[in-house]
Amino acid sequence: MDDPTARGTARIAGLAYLAMTAAALLGAFDETLLADVAGPGWPEAVPRGLLRLGLAQRVVALMDIVVAAALWALFRPAAPRLSALTAAARLAYVALFALAQLQIWQALAVTGEIPAGTTGVSAVEAALGRYRAIWDAAFALFAAHLLLLARLIWGGGLLRQVLAALLAIAGLGYLVDSLIAFALPQTVFRFAPYTFVGEMTLMLWLLAGAPAPRRFAR
Repeated sequence: MDDPTARGTARIAGLAYLAMTAAALLGAFDETLLADVAGPGWPEAVPRGLLRLGLAQRVVALMDIVVAAALWALFRPAAPRLSALTAAARLAYVALFALAQLQIWQALAVTGEIPAGTTGVSAVEAALGRYRAIWDAAFALFAAHLLLLARLIWGGGLLRQVLAALLAIAGLGYLVDSLIAFALPQTVFRFAPYTFVGEMTLMLWLLAGAPAPRRFAR
């Protein structure tokens, strides 16, 4: 805790996580509203919901990049290769997430091209379906990031071991969710809403200025 640079880097990651969480919650609200595209909000409310969702997810992606870079800088002195691999997994997730976001903007473009008195419900629903499918696939990469991060954090006392365990559980939850989406696409249940406590604990740990371990626990 005596390294100001490490504390500052940790807090940058924590603040980025906080901003990302707020944006994700806003995006989840709009995604829920867009679950029924053909509902009474069509067509007036749908473009607004798509725009808000697209902007919120863009903020999430940008904050993901900040978190990846900050965590890499935080753990690089202790474990250069593993920290780089951990950051690479998150950046690969962001790349696939960005591809998913393109589907939101395509759906928004469709709503702007619909003539008055007609509906483009099927086109918008198809774009949102692709968005969710690509994002579900991306969660496998995010799961890998969390599992690698858990390995980085493990060691250095009980607090870190508990945090690492929570992150590992969260990572496994995302991995199972990704597999469920692929193998059982009609299944609504997901583990992530119940395992996200690991990420929230990580955010608080980072905001507290938790430094990287001086040496990697093997």
